[in-house]
Amino acid sequence: MGGGAICRHAPAASFAMNAYDSHRKQLTIQGSFIDLLSFSDAMALLASGKADVEPLIGHVLGLEQVQDFLDGKISGVSKAVVRIQD
Repeated sequence: MGGGAICRHAPAASFAMNAYDSHRKQLTIQGSFIDLLSFSDAMALLASGKADVEPLIGHVLGLEQVQDFLDGKISGVSKAVVRIQD
């Protein structure tokens, strides 16, 4: 078991969760900070194709699949990129 979520750029956002579930399911919730001075450089590097990140992405899940993933209903996935919208 185990899983994680990275929360990025959510100013003044909040969410509720059962703290016991994070312990029992061995979940990791992590914050991320984007440095505005280097973010555009990183996006340009990705857009240029000079950085091949495809091997780093094992699975892509839709937002509607996250709960099933956390509940263990999706097998063979240990980490994934969550696609928020098409």
